[in-house]
Amino acid sequence: MKRLMLLLACVALLMAGNAFAQLDPDDDGIGIYVDPCGCTNCVPLAEGTHTLYLVITHASAPDGVHGWECSINWDGPVLPYDWAYEGLAFNADNAPEFGVGLAEPLVNPYTFPAIVVMEFTAIITDESVATNFYIDAWRWHSLDEEVPAYLNGADIEEILPLQQVTGGPGIPVATFNGDCAVATEDLTWSSVKQLYR
Repeated sequence: MKRLMLLLACVALLMAGNAFAQLDPDDDGIGIYVDPCGCTNCVPLAEGTHTLYLVITHASAPDGVHGWECSINWDGPVLPYDWAYEGLAFNADNAPEFGVGLAEPLVNPYTFPAIVVMEFTAIITDESVATNFYIDAWRWHSLDEEVPAYLNGADIEEILPLQQVTGGPGIPVATFNGDCAVATEDLTWSSVKQLYR
């Protein structure tokens, strides 16, 4: 019986390997993904309309996100629009610059370590050319260091920095129809185990 369970666990990991490969294993990550779990940020997308998600992964504040800030940039044949914030939110700026306050903290209602803070629509106009998305600090950044950030859900006086999965503002956090950026760290076995808790 133990052998069967171990075999099934190994098969499940092999089958899910691609889905977990893009998930940022570090605390306080931010990225753009094609899924709300923050699992896939580099895939081919056909010409047409697609929903993308801005996700904070592994938030170190256990009571969630009470506000967040960043800017989003892109290149390639894409038209992003319809920026839809999660929760009762107010943006103090105009998209694609975001200084978003929330009436109630956003928490993760599911088992994966990700909090969707916004979704938006992107129209891919040419699938033969790569589209890249980048995340940088908000132009009116709250921290001394120019980085994306969020407010601790339990203490709105605490602003925590966010890091991009690929290592910085000059490297794409999401690529569609092109070569994938390499994450700064491989997924560890302990990170995989956390997905099942």
